[in-house]
Amino acid sequence: MASVGSTNASDEIFDFMCRVCKRNGKHCEGEKYCEQCQDYFCLTCVKVHDDIPSLTRHTILDKEHFPREPTKKDTVSKSVLEAPTERCERHSHHFIDMYCQNHDDVGCGTCMAVNHRLCKDIFYIPEYVENKRRLARTTEMEHKLNEVIKSITEQLDIFKREKSRILKSREETLEVVKKFRKEINDRLDELEKASVADISGQYAVLVDIVDKGMTMLETNKLKVKNSLDVLSADSDQITQNFVNIKKSKKVATEIIDVLEQNKLPIQSKNIDFAADIRISSLLKEINALGKALQQVTTRNEDLKTMTSPDLKTAASPDFKTVASPDLKTVASPDLKTEASPNLKTVASPKEEGLYKTTQVKKYCVRGRADKFDCSILTACTMEDGTIILAEGRNNKIKRLNGSTFAVRDSCDMPGKPWQVCSIRNDQVAVSLPRKEKVLFVSLANRMSVTQNISTGFNCHGLAHTEGNLYISDRFSAVYVYNMMGGQLQKFTKDPPRREMSYAIRSLAVTEDASKVFVAGWNNGLIVLDNQGKVVGKFNGPQLDGAWDCHLTGRGSLLMSNNISNNVLQFGLDGKLRGEVVRFTDQNGSYKGLCCNKEMTKMIIGKSGDEIEVYDLM
Repeated sequence: MASVGSTNASDEIFDFMCRVCKRNGKHCEGEKYCEQCQDYFCLTCVKVHDDIPSLTRHTILDKEHFPREPTKKDTVSKSVLEAPTERCERHSHHFIDMYCQNHDDVGCGTCMAVNHRLCKDIFYIPEYVENKRRLARTTEMEHKLNEVIKSITEQLDIFKREKSRILKSREETLEVVKKFRKEINDRLDELEKASVADISGQYAVLVDIVDKGMTMLETNKLKVKNSLDVLSADSDQITQNFVNIKKSKKVATEIIDVLEQNKLPIQSKNIDFAADIRISSLLKEINALGKALQQVTTRNEDLKTMTSPDLKTAASPDFKTVASPDLKTVASPDLKTEASPNLKTVASPKEEGLYKTTQVKKYCVRGRADKFDCSILTACTMEDGTIILAEGRNNKIKRLNGSTFAVRDSCDMPGKPWQVCSIRNDQVAVSLPRKEKVLFVSLANRMSVTQNISTGFNCHGLAHTEGNLYISDRFSAVYVYNMMGGQLQKFTKDPPRREMSYAIRSLAVTEDASKVFVAGWNNGLIVLDNQGKVVGKFNGPQLDGAWDCHLTGRGSLLMSNNISNNVLQFGLDGKLRGEVVRFTDQNGSYKGLCCNKEMTKMIIGKSGDEIEVYDLM
């Protein structure tokens, strides 16, 4: 009988060939038959078959029980479908042989029992595949998966370029740090030379005085010696001796007077060096040469949604999606937001919780030259932590150390200062209502007024962002000015709006200038958009006598209230989040408010010589 699997005329002829041996290019007779596998095995291969745990229960037949010889027609029309041989990742002792049509997912029997027990369409894979006439063709799926790989490769190239750019940017930024350090060193060298020159010059004066004294003494000493020599040469002439004695007496008397007048003082002069404590104080305050500011830019050409090609339809309608849902996007959500500092952040910021105060300390801010008790109207914090106060009774702005809260210096104002705001780290602006001006004050070694802007109205509220000044009048109008004093915009029109009428005390503006916050004595908190439209407001019983406001930079606004005697926290939409602190001193007249950059300290000014510093948590 001819061999079913014979492939070479020279090979030995067998009725049944071992399937495993044939696959490996061998020519062996099939001695056993497995009913479940529907195939023949030689004596060696059937032992391997029996060693597989999942096949041990298969029925093995000897030759005499072999099924009838398959005809050519049977061989062509019927193919034996095998069970899958891939093991389950979660249940390694089981094979992946089950299919859930509801979720278009495969797994072992345990997976189906645990994850798909409520699904109706669960199939045994060999039976399911055998009953379906149309199956997904692997070539189409290979094409789609290759497209996915292409998409991943493109995005990987983008990330590689971004990494290269970041590393290059890092080196450039570090060079800026080194350059800044060199500038500091050069400046310190200049300061050292100036101090050395000053000290050397003053010592030169002292040395010159001593040298002149020594020269005078040497000269007078020579005169005395000459007179002594004349007296020693005793003359026979009595009259000449008399003359010599009288002349010597005159010399001695004159020199004694000169010595008395030019006597070296008992207390010697020394030139001491008093170091500028502002330098050492600043070095103690700061933790780095500067702050690393992350600039966010959007790169539309690179930031693409890394979605794989459409995998929803395959060759067979029964295979709704070939890939699992996780393959619909190649990159994880985290890569969309945090892969690079230049990639635009998608996630919305988490709402800031309500601040609470723990302990409070008081610090005196009255200076020696102050004639009256202090009254802190407003306050602001600089980038380096310095605190600036607008002090209304003595017409000054005062600079405080950001850690010790000691007054470093002050600057006299030509009128009553109202709101002070930061322009740069070395400059502030302050509004003078009665002078109808905004003054710019340099924060160099000594504070000094550098320029001013005339507004033509009683300016109160003042804020700065994106190179523009936001200035309010006393009543209802908010103006936008450039730094040269040019008016760019006016938010409100006469007659004043009802919800913004009268008694504006201060302003605050978000960094992107999208919202303006107005603290009104009579009308509480008003929130405007960048076109002057009211988009939020609050004027509840908790807020009475709104005064100063401070943006936390983390999605909140703090506001001090002069009559309700508290500090309230609002969202940027103007909704109240709660009360941060209620002051115990009912007569404190609390006004000025600011916080440090870390939002761990809250500084409160009032009518009186002390500020209160609260710990925030």
